[in-house]
Amino acid sequence: MRRWGVRILVPALATAGALTVLSGPAFAGWVSGGVYSTQSKCISVGQSRVSSGLYQTYVCESQSPGWLLRGFVN
Repeated sequence: MRRWGVRILVPALATAGALTVLSGPAFAGWVSGGVYSTQSKCISVGQSRVSSGLYQTYVCESQSPGWLLRGFVN
């Protein structure tokens, strides 16, 4: 009875581990970080999010009205 459990359990655990390693991050790409009334506020928030590790990089894009913050997450 014990050998039967080992024959089933070991391959199942190995498969689960392989799936965990292969799955990777849920999302990577550009995300919207909000709209700010001034360019300086947009830059300040973007720099803060890069410093905290939330974004790898960011851009502030002019739009009407305000500035759109977009950050790259990985």
